[in-house]
Amino acid sequence: LLSQMEKLTLNSTEETLLTSDIEEKEEIEEIQSQISSKTNFNFNFMRTLIIILDLTQNSDKVDFKPNRHKCLIKKLEVFITEYFKYNMASSIIVISTKDYSSQIISPLSNNPSMIIANIIKGTQSSSGNFSLTNSFRVSLDCIISNKMLNNDILLLSSSPITYDRDNIYEIIAMFNLFKVEVNILTLETP
Repeated sequence: LLSQMEKLTLNSTEETLLTSDIEEKEEIEEIQSQISSKTNFNFNFMRTLIIILDLTQNSDKVDFKPNRHKCLIKKLEVFITEYFKYNMASSIIVISTKDYSSQIISPLSNNPSMIIANIIKGTQSSSGNFSLTNSFRVSLDCIISNKMLNNDILLLSSSPITYDRDNIYEIIAMFNLFKVEVNILTLETP
């Protein structure tokens, strides 16, 4: 009778161990599936983001406190930091536009602190009028000279109008050829 009791105890202990092993294995598989579903992107996918900042006289308007320019720079710092958390293998170029011309204020880089420092240093003043064509032309030059793939352009505009003499349709055709996605965010309210 005692040996039968020992066998029953042993069997129930084995079943408990076996059940806990199965539950533990299922829990590990569930965690692994959650991790893979949350990181459902390719870390080897290199993307280049070109940010165009409108630093014309419209960026000094005070409809945002203290003004559009300073609010934009603060939000851009947060955006760049977050961007590199989710796009570790990516790079950013920053272009500023003012006085009808555009220039690169932060060259191609994947170092967020360097990009932010270049933005702060390169955006001290704002003046003149906005030129969309010049901004896009500098962006296109960056794409061609760096032989970049997977390009996105983010235009942060404060101006309701653009002052251009060139044909913008040629540049748009080139963007289509290089499969560039252009996103425009405006701070101007109608």
